[in-house]
Amino acid sequence: MAVTQLNTTTLTTAIGTTDNLLVVGSTANISVGNMVVLSGTAGPEACKVQEIPVSGQIRVARGWNGTRARACPAAALIYIGTPDQFRSIRDSSTAVVGDPSTLPD
Repeated sequence: MAVTQLNTTTLTTAIGTTDNLLVVGSTANISVGNMVVLSGTAGPEACKVQEIPVSGQIRVARGWNGTRARACPAAALIYIGTPDQFRSIRDSSTAVVGDPSTLPD
């Protein structure tokens, strides 16, 4: 079984539950329409990338696809991929992302 490899980056600045502009270490592998999953201390949260206003910043729709918006500290790891890549990981049981009752597609 093939394992899907996701790109990653980190948050440069901590965010609250209402922030939708994320300052990240790199936007090199991020495109509008990508899904990003924040791995904060309160649990994971899926977001959909809506805009990349400048290098190092992404504007996202928070709490995407059934997850909850969560505060995240600076340096939190962010997984980057297309919705299909996350779906492939979930369907192959290689990894589980999201709230236990609702997995992001």
